[in-house]
Amino acid sequence: MIKLVSREKKLKKNNISLITAAFPIFILVVLLSYNVFIYGDDALSGSNQFILLIGGAVAAIIGFKNKIEYEFMIQKVAENLKSGTGALLILLFENDSLFLHSDTILARKNINSEKEIEAYTGVKFYNQDIQGMCSNLIYNHSDSYIYMNEAPTLWSNNYQMTADSIIVQLKNNSINQLYLKKNSFIVSNPFPDYFDQIKGKEIVGFFKNNQMKNINVFGNGQVTYTLQDEQEKISGINTVKCSFMNID
Repeated sequence: MIKLVSREKKLKKNNISLITAAFPIFILVVLLSYNVFIYGDDALSGSNQFILLIGGAVAAIIGFKNKIEYEFMIQKVAENLKSGTGALLILLFENDSLFLHSDTILARKNINSEKEIEAYTGVKFYNQDIQGMCSNLIYNHSDSYIYMNEAPTLWSNNYQMTADSIIVQLKNNSINQLYLKKNSFIVSNPFPDYFDQIKGKEIVGFFKNNQMKNINVFGNGQVTYTLQDEQEKISGINTVKCSFMNID
């Protein structure tokens, strides 16, 4: 305890300027930006990891130069990691960005040498057209599929969707198709205090301009929807059951 206090005092005595402290971050941002500009998606491979090591080395050199002890730097790094708020990744598309946040995010190649990003524990993602959360998510660069597993929930426009697993297919940086696997359920709110519901074993949604235009329901399909009269007033609620449904 006494030893720790003496280190704190020594750190205060050797305070460094904000500009000096921010210099490793500046170097890191410049190198990562250059790496993405040169290599594009390939920047997710080993080159990014090497740049992170360079950033850490620069920070350590500055610390040693200002007579900050190695053990003290390691201690502060560990404390910052423990108090971190999780990992954040921004996927850049042509006209939009997808923000992905979770406790852990990994960039890797699968057994077919395809680039993948996997996030797990407290996964949340969003952009202007879609928002979602689950416990495990995999994004495949090759086929532009987002695989959501373990209690996934997805929101798009006026729809909330849940299932045992959800697959989102992207095309031209927009949602193209949506697959809800097992215990599929979609709810929407067309009118205040009224909810339309669609459920089935599996549901496939087809999108155009990021709007769901058509829905296919497979197995134990059930649709509950709100009825309107000629004056567009609520006139009742109807329920339809069928093994297969096509809903426009």
